[in-house]
Order: sequence, then C-alpha cells, then structure tokens
Amino acid sequence: MHSSPVKQDAMGEPMRPTFLVAEDDEDDYAFLHGAFEKLCPEAHVIWVRDGEELTDMLFEAGARTPSLLLLDLNMPRKDGREALKEIRERGEYDAMPIIVLTTSASAADLRYVSQFRGTSHVTKPVGISPYEDLVRRAVLMAVPPG
Repeated sequence: MHSSPVKQDAMGEPMRPTFLVAEDDEDDYAFLHGAFEKLCPEAHVIWVRDGEELTDMLFEAGARTPSLLLLDLNMPRKDGREALKEIRERGEYDAMPIIVLTTSASAADLRYVSQFRGTSHVTKPVGISPYEDLVRRAVLMAVPPG
C-alpha cells in the first residue's frame, strides 16, 4: 500500500490524518507506530497510555477529533470499556471510527463493543506483519481514497 493522498484544507494546507492510539503496552505501540510510518508516513499518530489520558485529551476544549481511534480494552486507571462508553455517549464522536484492540475474543467483550458502537473489534496480533494489516485497515477507514 502506498501512502494515502493528502487532502487540503480551505487554506490549501495539507490535512494530515490523525490517529489516536490508546495502548498501555509499549511493544504493541511500537509495532503500530512502525506500521503507520511505513504505510501512512504523513499520518499524525498520538499515543496515550490509559483511558483517563484518552478522555482528558479528547474532551479538552478545542481538541480536534481524530480520524480514527485504536483503543485497547485493558488499560490502567480507566479501561477501554469505560472510555468507549464515555466517548460514544458524547454526540460529537459518533462518526469517529473506533477499532477496539483486545487480547481476548470473549463474547462479553464483543457485546460491549457492539453496544457502544465500536467500529471493529480486533484480537491483538503477534508480530509486525499483522499490525501492518491492522494499520492498512485503519488507514482505509479513516482516509477513504479519492
């Protein structure tokens, strides 16, 4: 996959897609970041390590809505379930795609993700290649061709 075309804002400046990654595991984040650098180098990738940091950043006055959120379900302080619920309860984030990452494929997790309108539920991959597949999907969801 080649990098996505960069759209321009009203002033003719390039609009870089912004991907927010809520992930407490440094290795998982490193795999994701490396995949973004390879597949969508123009992307702005923001990393937060827990649900509290995520919601604080998102709900900050004047914060720009990310193109897509990659959300780990199992994080410290405030887990991804609680963060997902809070995000979806605020109307301004209804259109933001959210890919939920988890180490389990439990029926309860799948129901929760569905209940709070997670766009997709993905079991965390092992190794770099599956992370590249995940990022490829994320880029296509957030930056449609054309």
